Amino acid sequence: MALLKERASEMAVKLGGKGFKSSTGYICRWVKRHDDCSTCLVRTGASADVAGSAARIAKTRETLRGVPPRLIFNTDETGLLYR
Repeated sequence: MALLKERASEMAVKLGGKGFKSSTGYICRWVKRHDDCSTCLVRTGASADVAGSAARIAKTRETLRGVPPRLIFNTDETGLLYR
C-alpha cells in the first residue's frame, strides 16, 4: 500500500497537481475501481484453478500492453504482502 501511495504522489507532482495527498482510502478505492488483484501460477496447490489463472494473466497482459515496465511492480518485491 505504501508503494502505491508513493507512486500516486509522484504522479500527481508530475501532472502538476497541488495539494494532492494519497490516503489509504484513496488507494483502496483505486484498487477496487480498477479490479486490481494478485494472480500467480507459481506454487499452486492441486486444487488451483490453473485455466482460470491463465485467463486472468492473459487479460492482465492485454490490459498492461503499452505500459512502461518501470511502472509495473511485483508485489512480492514491494513488501505489500508483509504482515
